[in-house]
Parts: sequence; structure tokens; C-alpha cells
Amino acid sequence: MSTPTSPQPFEPSPLSRGSIWRKWDLQGCTNHYCNYGGLNLQPAQLELLATLTGLAKDQINSDHRTVSDDEFARLYVEYLAHCTDLAVVAITNHNTGRGIQAIMDFLHTKAREDANPRYRELHIFPGVEIGVSDKCHILIVFNPSTKNTNKYQYDQNGQVTRELNWDEYVERFLDAIGVPPQRFDRGKPASSTTLSTCQILELHEDWEFLPVFPHIDQGDGWYKELPENLRKESFRHPVFGIVDVKTVGGNTDLGRILAGQKGEYGSKVCAQVETSDAHSIGQIGSRFTWIKADTTFAGLRQILFEPTERVHVGDSPLALKRPHEVIKSVRVTSAPDWFEPVEIPLNSDLVAVIGGRGSGKSALVEVIALAAGSERFNQSDYTKESFLAKACKKTPGNPNPLIGSKVELVWQSGDVDPVEVLYPLRQPRSPEKAKYLPQKFVERLCDPENPTEIQHEMERVIFQRLDPKDRQGASSFQELRQIITQKINLKEKKLRQSIQLLNQRIAEARIRIATQSEKQAELERKPLELKRLDESKPDLPPESQADVAELDRLRSVRNQIEQQVSSRHEQLSALEALATRIDLFAEDVEAYNADVSLQLEALGLGEQAESFRVQMPPSAKAILKTRSASLRDEISWLELGQADQAISSLASLDAQLDTVSNRLQLSQTKRAAFEKYQTERQTVGNTITSLQQEIKEIAEVVQPRLATDTADRLERYLDVFDVLQEERQTLEGLYTPLRAVLQAGSDVDKKLTFASRINADLTKQNQQGLSELLDRTRRGRYREEAALGNALKEFFRRIEESEFRRDEARAIASDLYQSFLSDAEGNPLRITEQLRKGKVERDFDDWFFSTELYSVSYSIKFDNKDLELLSPGQKGIVLLLLYLEIEQEDSRPLIIDQPEENLDNISIYDNLIQYFRKRKRSRQIITITHNPNLVVNTDAEQVIVADFDGTRSPRIEYRSGALENTVMPDGSLGIRHDVCRILEGGAEAFRRREQKYSLPPI
Repeated sequence: MSTPTSPQPFEPSPLSRGSIWRKWDLQGCTNHYCNYGGLNLQPAQLELLATLTGLAKDQINSDHRTVSDDEFARLYVEYLAHCTDLAVVAITNHNTGRGIQAIMDFLHTKAREDANPRYRELHIFPGVEIGVSDKCHILIVFNPSTKNTNKYQYDQNGQVTRELNWDEYVERFLDAIGVPPQRFDRGKPASSTTLSTCQILELHEDWEFLPVFPHIDQGDGWYKELPENLRKESFRHPVFGIVDVKTVGGNTDLGRILAGQKGEYGSKVCAQVETSDAHSIGQIGSRFTWIKADTTFAGLRQILFEPTERVHVGDSPLALKRPHEVIKSVRVTSAPDWFEPVEIPLNSDLVAVIGGRGSGKSALVEVIALAAGSERFNQSDYTKESFLAKACKKTPGNPNPLIGSKVELVWQSGDVDPVEVLYPLRQPRSPEKAKYLPQKFVERLCDPENPTEIQHEMERVIFQRLDPKDRQGASSFQELRQIITQKINLKEKKLRQSIQLLNQRIAEARIRIATQSEKQAELERKPLELKRLDESKPDLPPESQADVAELDRLRSVRNQIEQQVSSRHEQLSALEALATRIDLFAEDVEAYNADVSLQLEALGLGEQAESFRVQMPPSAKAILKTRSASLRDEISWLELGQADQAISSLASLDAQLDTVSNRLQLSQTKRAAFEKYQTERQTVGNTITSLQQEIKEIAEVVQPRLATDTADRLERYLDVFDVLQEERQTLEGLYTPLRAVLQAGSDVDKKLTFASRINADLTKQNQQGLSELLDRTRRGRYREEAALGNALKEFFRRIEESEFRRDEARAIASDLYQSFLSDAEGNPLRITEQLRKGKVERDFDDWFFSTELYSVSYSIKFDNKDLELLSPGQKGIVLLLLYLEIEQEDSRPLIIDQPEENLDNISIYDNLIQYFRKRKRSRQIITITHNPNLVVNTDAEQVIVADFDGTRSPRIEYRSGALENTVMPDGSLGIRHDVCRILEGGAEAFRRREQKYSLPPI
């Protein structure tokens, strides 16, 4: 029998990568197993083991019945170390523990004396397989480091005399549970314990073991052997949770039980493992389980808390991270005052860096972020107060600053990034290989005074969520928004131009209509003026009456021809205006053709540009030119006449008038009086004709057109809302992929929503109306400062509630406009009566129908609150929701400095733990935290403990390990103790987690 010892697992340094995937086999055997079958190795392995063990080859290839326990221990350890890649083997022979201590002693010696790390990576767990009174078999896996009272021999005074070795301990356990002395009969396990399954489970604290249920679906297994009531009772026991499922096969009922999906059994999920059930050394590891845990009893216990995340059966665990995006280790050299030049290994999943204030936590993550090329070091706002910035400055307390030190970042792919620490801390590397969120950056994003920062971060992630084919070549959210709203913006611009043109036409029409009553009054006065002129007509001699009549006739004809000339001149002016408009339009057409040509070129359709080219009608200008020439000819004919023209011209009429006038036999005085009379009468007659034509045009053309234009303007105004609705729907489409993800997520995911809306800058419109347009000293219902603002708000509230439906919006807009046409008492009021000096009704129309005040905005909401209205704590939740849950495209390492700083403990526990647990599967996360829940309940795979002492060199030291680590290599208290010691509430976090699983604390 070997000397009893209690070996501790060896590690090369206090720096461990923590919980990593390793192969475990929880059902190994020794040559004392009743059905042991020996070895029959191939020559290469046989030669190797003969060299390593010093045993003869025929001893190795045998049933090992004749070898000693020490010889078998050498063979056992060397075989596992060199012929398998197992990390943990539990020796669980039926009804015996013989040979276990010798194997553990030899492994302990090799780990201490041999430089080959394989001996330090291999761990043996003592155990035993038993049958219980209800015929179920159980593998009992003991804590190899146990110090429970059953491990010691006592004298009659109760004093410890010695520690039992493992062979003895197993025997004592078998005696204690009532296994009869005759443990075997003809090479078979002869006896079972007198205790039931549940009674055995109750002993797990006293004997410090974990039960594993093998061949669970076979005749001696838990599912088929135990009656339903005993099965449920044992299943509900806190320590029941590790089952060997290699024989489960297609048993869907058992599968539902183990997955926590069968109601009467509860929601417990079991850790489903595979074991080799080895009958010889050579079969150990033929079946195995990947377990992500420390290679300790506490590590095995951890899978009760994490039965799915920490356990995998198959060739290899699912790898969702790419090697070039996982940091394997970091080393800082040439900084003896600050850092020890050792490699600090980093876990590929969740790394929690803890320590007291000023302990060196930020120092570690900053050198990692610097070496990874983080953009934050190009932003002085975030770095001027950083550890590196301070450590780089030479001071009396820092005579050897970090300037010139070297940081070496090693990636899982084998790539190495060496960086020299320079000051200022600007790194030209691009692209950055890790996402770094320093505390200052997080605080700034959560600061109520920076409402747009977190919005921009959300937009960036929303853009990443879009399928690349939907990004339309854009490189950012804002650029994509400009692209997809381009045609909508063109529609809005066209509508605004149409409204401006209609405002101009309406203003001109109002001016003409405003003169109608005056013109009508003048028209009514003119006949009286004619009558008075006729009454004062100069007396003429009888012989002149015929000439006078002829003069009247000639003047009448001349007046008609003058009107024809004037009409043609008017047409010429209109033709010139039209020609100018066509020239301007032609320039627009050319600009359009050039723009389209460029777009077609970008789309690969450059050779088709001619098919899209818009051309002015080639005959248009010729038609206008011909018509202009024709009008000028007609004017010439009407003014000068033609040789062969029978029609009178102005020139011929003037000659006839002179002839007839010269024939008049009148004195000079009478002639002057008569000519004055004739001129005045002709002027009045012309005025009457013009007034009649003007009044008729106002009544028949201008007023109907005003009504049409006024109605059309309102429709164009409403068209703007339709276009804005189109823009809104377009923007909503950008959020569709992310919205689908959030709606399929947790309750917290669903709290994050997106809403677009049509906004109106009513404050600006109100200010413009009061300060630039309306005279509040004059009549009107909007003299009070708040009155106009309230009316505008009520207008938009109503129109928004109507969802901009045209019929309702038309009535609402009309109501607001009509409110300006009467005072508070309902008395009629003109717009012009309310305006400031120098302002006209056109100014009012431009203000009232301004559509530039409207825009489409979108808001990101959390729990029905806009981002800018959230508390810093709620923004912190959104921020971590963003980086941990939503930002799935970015798989670079995520480094966060104190993400919980703005969050209360309830928010962390309820909202964020699940995101850390989920995201670490696909993205390496390194976080500094003071919150125990972000360490314990996120199940951090590695905890790095920082320690600063200004009196030593180096000042900062680190140690690391798995969360379940309870003892360090030097025998000191482990990582679990550090979490409880450093983090306020750490012990409570462990208690809370273990209470959840009804497990006693370690």
C-alpha cells in the first residue's frame, strides 16, 4: 500500500486560462476492476511505454494480474499521458478503490519532477461504482482534495492519527453504505449497498462526492430500474444532475426529462455526459465528454450550474469564434517598474478582471486595447485620464515611465501584434482588431447631455444588421438614408416649388380682384362723364357736320386697329417669355442628361445613355420664331399698311384724319376746342372698353382660376404629407431585420423598439409668425404669445391623430386657415388687417403653407421612452444590449471597462447576465467589473485578479484562474475567495446561484 498523500494539482504559474474545454472520462478502471481485460498494444505504442515504464513488453501486453500496484500505476499514468489527450479520468471500479492511491502518487511525482507539461495537465479523480438497494448503479466521484472528517483515522480521544489513502477511503465508504464484505463473487460484483438511491445522494456532503448515473437507460440504470415515484424523488435531489447518456438513443421521454421539459419532473436540466465504461486501460477515453471547467472537483461541480454551456458530447465543442479574432495572451516587457514580463493567458470566452481601486485592472485592458489598435487611443477625450497616459509621464513617483515598453499580443491563430508604447497614445493601425469601450466612453454615451451619441451607435449597428445587398453600396446608415430617400426628396422639392408658384399666382390674382370694385365704380362713372362731354360739345357750323361725322368714324376705326396692334405686341411679349422659359428648361434638360449619364455609367449602362437622353422638340423654337415673325409682319401691316392691302392701316387713317380735319371750316379757337373734345371723348371711350374687358376677365378668368389655384395649393400641401409618409415607410424598412431579431428575443429585447414619425417644427413656425409676420397690436385672435403656438400644436395633433388621411387633413388645415379670417368674437377679418407693416398676404401664405418645417424623424425607444429621455442607468442597459445582443456582425474581441457603472444591481441581474452568457459563445469578452453578478452569474470562464503595490517592483501583479478555482498552485486561497473578498456581495452572488440549484456552498 502506498503512503497516503493529498497532492494538489500542478500549474506552471498562478496565471491560468481558467475554464477551457478539456476531455473528461468519468468511468475509467484499473486492473482491480472485476471485468478488467488488459492491454494489447501496437508495436509503436508498446515500444514507447516499455521505454517510459521500464516494464517488459509482455508485462504491458497482458491482463496485468501479476504486476504490482506501483508498476501498474506507472503504466497507467504513462499510457494516459502519451497515448490519450484526456485531461481528467475518474477511476470508478465496481466495489473497490484498490490501486487508486498508487496511480495518484505516481502522477503527483511526475508532475513535480518532469518538465513535460502533459503530467500537469492530467488529473485523476478517485471514485467507485456501486449498486444500490433499488438496483440502480451510480458512479461516485470523490473530491481528490477532500479534507472531510471521513478522510482521517482518529485515536480514542478523537485526535487525528493519520490521513487515509484513497484505497482505504473508498473501502471505508463502501463499509459505511452497507456493501457486504464479500464485494465480488467469481469475478463479478457480488453485493449492493443496503441504501436506496436517494439515501446515497444524501451522503454527498459527508463524503464529498458527486454522483454520476451511468448506462441510464439500461436494465441497471436509473430510468428503467427505478419506479416512477423513486425516479422523481431522486431527480429532484439537488446533487442529481450528471447522467451518462450514451445508451439513451431514441428514448424521447427520457430526453424530455433530462432537458427539463417534462412538467411533473420540473425544469431542471441535466448535464449529459458520455463515459467509456472502460474494461481496460486501452478503452479509457474511447468515449469521453468535453467539459469546460477547471480540472478540479469544483470544476466538475460547476456543470451542475451550467449543464449545457459547459458540457459537450462529440468530436469537438462547437467553435463559433475565428482564431484570428481571439486573443490568446498578452505580455508586457521593458517595463520592470510596472509589469512582470510574463505571458498572461486569456480565455477565449468571458474574462472578468477584478481588483480594488487602483489595483491595475485598467492597466491590463488598456495595454490589450492599445496593442489591438483601438480607435479610442486616437481620441484624447477618452485617453487623457487613462492609466497609460499617466504611467507614460515621468514624475518623482514614476521615474521610469512606460514610454518605450513593449506589448505583445498573441492571437489564437498564431499571429503576433507587437506594439511599442509611445506618447501620445496614438496608434496608426487599421483596422482595429478589438472593440474597446473605456469607462469614459461608456459614461459619455450614457450622459444626458449627449443624446445623439448612443443614437449614432444604434444607427451603426442597424446598418450592420442589413443584408449587404440591401445597403445599396452605402458605407454608413446616414449615407444609405440619403440614397433611399433621394427620389422622395426630389418629390418634396417639386411640391414645394409648386406651392411657391401657386402662392405667387394667387397673390397676383388677389391684387387684380382687389381692384374689381374700384374698376366697377369707375366704369359706372364713365357714361356720366361722356354725357357731360357731349353736353359741352362745341357748336359747329352746319357745313362741318359731315366732316365731323367722318372724323368720328375714322377715329373709331383707328382705335380698333390700335387694339389689334396692342394685342399682337402682348403676344410677342408672351412669346419672348416662353422662348426664355424653353431656353432655361433646355439647360435643365442638359443637366438632367448629364446626371443620368453618370448614374447609368455607375450602373454599367453607360453605352445605353443615348436611349435615356431627353431632347427638346427640334421644331419648338422654329415654331415660336415663325409665329414671332408673323406677328411682327401683322403689326407692320396694321401700322404701315401694304401696297395691295385694302384694309386701312394706322398710317393711312392718320392721313385721312389729317385730310378731313384740314377740311373743317373752323376758326383756330373752335378747332382747338373741338379737337380737345374729340380727344377726351375718345379717351373716356377707350377707358370704358378697357374697364369692361378687365372686369369681364376678372369675373370669368381670374376669380375661377383663383378658386382652382387655392384648392390646388391645399392639395399640393397635403401631397407633402403623402410623400413624408412614403419616406417614413422607407425608413421603417431599414429597421425590419433588427426588429425581427428583437421581437424573437427576450422580454428585454422587446423593450427596444423603433418608431418613425412626421415632425413639425412648430416652435420655429410660431416664432416666425409672431416675430416676423403678425402684428399683435392689431386685430386678430392670435395676439397672445401662446395662442398661436397652441393653435399650431392643436392643428398638428389633430392631423397626426388622423394619420394624415387626406379628407380629414384637408378639413383640419382648412379650419386652421379659416381661424385667421375672423377675430375672437367671430367678426370677419382680412389677413392683411393682422400683418406687420410692409408685409402682404403673399408673405402670410408662404408662412402658412411652408412645408420645409416638416420632416421625418425616427426615434429609438426603450420601454416606450425615447433615448434622450432615458436615465443613465437605462441607457447603460441599452448600450450593453447593443454590444452584447444586437451587434452580431462584429465578432472582434469586446473589451468593456465597468459596464455596470450606470446600472443598478437589479438591472444587471435581470437584464444583462443573459446577454453576457449568450454573446460570449460567439465573441471573446474582456470586462473590468466591480459587480459580482457580472462575474458569478455570467459564469465567467476566467477571472484575472489585479494587485498593485507601489513599494515593490513590478508594482502590478496578476493571478488568474477559473471561477470555480478554490485553491491556487501554491496552496493559497483561490479565485473564488478573491471574488468574495474583492467584490462587495460576491459571497451573496455565489450563495444566490447555488441556492438556485439547491446546492450547498463550497
